[in-house]
Amino acid sequence: MDSMVNHYTAHKRRRPDDAYTPGGAAGRRPDRAVIAYARLARQAFGPNTPIVLGGIEASLRRIAHYDYWDDRVHPSVLIPSGADLLGYGQGERPVLEIARRLASGEDICGLVDIPGTALALSDLGMAGLEVRSRGVVQLPPLEEVLVDKRRFAEAASTTSSTTPTTPASWCSGERLRHVVVNEPMPPPGGCRRRSCAGVIPPAGRWSRRRCGGRDGCARVSASAPTSGPLAYPDAG
Repeated sequence: MDSMVNHYTAHKRRRPDDAYTPGGAAGRRPDRAVIAYARLARQAFGPNTPIVLGGIEASLRRIAHYDYWDDRVHPSVLIPSGADLLGYGQGERPVLEIARRLASGEDICGLVDIPGTALALSDLGMAGLEVRSRGVVQLPPLEEVLVDKRRFAEAASTTSSTTPTTPASWCSGERLRHVVVNEPMPPPGGCRRRSCAGVIPPAGRWSRRRCGGRDGCARVSASAPTSGPLAYPDAG
């Protein structure tokens, strides 16, 4: 769960308890926990240890974003956290690819092209964007979206339309660094659906479709009714 939603109400008041802490005690974890923990990990394990962010808190902040609690635009969470890489959306497959390539001897700095990830670079040339077949969408730099609401709205419109069939990566300048968000990881098993959505058969029982290995889309049964989707596209 997002740490700020977990700690504060919509009226920006501190919540009296925390369902994710033993005993329900509030105040045991930091605000914007993904930044705090990444910094602590860097202090504890040094500059050569790869740090990869993930989860909803990182996914929603992978690019410059409006922060409700501060009432201003913040840069990508990659900038203040100092992390090397960020996995967004359903990150199981990107995590496996990251682990595989690190285990094969690649340096974390070379993992610039994994779908479903984002990274911050001081030299944009390291991303190899000019040779990517799917193209690149240049987003407004942080300095512009900080002062121009229209430019921020344009960037937000682009980033909110992400699907597994998004044809390009994003790129934005933020605080003397370049944030590159690679295209989403495609669905497994060759399924080309935008998402796998729940359906209610005429008999009243419900089922859901999921992407399943080489067999493509497989139907599985469940035991309770539903009226909404059960799986979502890779969007943060």
